[in-house]
Amino acid sequence: MPVLTGRKTDSERFAGALRTYAVEALMQDNKALQAGTSHNLGQNFAKAFEVKFQTAAGGLDHVWNTSWGVTNPDDRRPHHEPRG
Repeated sequence: MPVLTGRKTDSERFAGALRTYAVEALMQDNKALQAGTSHNLGQNFAKAFEVKFQTAAGGLDHVWNTSWGVTNPDDRRPHHEPRG
């Protein structure tokens, strides 16, 4: 199965993230299945939730966050939704 990797556009990236990267598998019906994502959250969420660490100099600074996930085989099963 062919796979594409790359950076999402600003309109596609995770809300609040600096950048979002994705791995998408190309299916036989020419549709793409998002198989994994990685988000560089910068310090945005750390500032919102006051998540800090002590620096080597003894001061405090906001952490830099990332978030990532991969698709589970159960996620790829077709789901029946009566309303589509």
